[in-house]
Amino acid sequence: MDKPLHQRTVASFIDLLPPTAGAEYVWDFLVFQFYIFAFQEQRQKVMPSWFMGQEAMRRWNEYDEGSRWHAKEWAQSIYLENPLKLSRYETLEEDVLLRERVRMSRISGPNFCELKYGSQCYDPKSMVCEGCPFERDCAVLFGAPDENGENLFQKIDRTAQEEPMLGTHVNLLNSRVVSYAIDEDEEDD
Repeated sequence: MDKPLHQRTVASFIDLLPPTAGAEYVWDFLVFQFYIFAFQEQRQKVMPSWFMGQEAMRRWNEYDEGSRWHAKEWAQSIYLENPLKLSRYETLEEDVLLRERVRMSRISGPNFCELKYGSQCYDPKSMVCEGCPFERDCAVLFGAPDENGENLFQKIDRTAQEEPMLGTHVNLLNSRVVSYAIDEDEEDD
């Protein structure tokens, strides 16, 4: 797949996929295409576009679930298995998980920590936060809850959901001002 034409085929295939398509969908789709191909007498060189092109998507949409079931049965009969289902998961020790959290927090900063651990992710005494290059940002965003028990991140999140912030100024701890630009097209509305 290192040829530019093949790379474009894969890229266009990804564009053809429905937004809800996951790994299982892609596996079923490709198994189905190989199943159809296996019973045809082809004399030409096999190209990725035959399995991932618009014609392949048309075939997928035209055939019914029964055909897809037969394709899955065929794949099992020749011992094709989804490699994602073959993954063996091992329980990780707590220190391994902690080292991974430290590594990821150093790469991604507050975004990773908030998404992974929620809006209460900052603890200045934890090994993860101590020495992190983003500690100051996290202290501002996730530290020091107010009298309502909300930190700055929670306040901003709540405010953004309640009212649009476009064109407003937000004062963060009286130290810096963040402003959101107004799009000229929206200003006329």
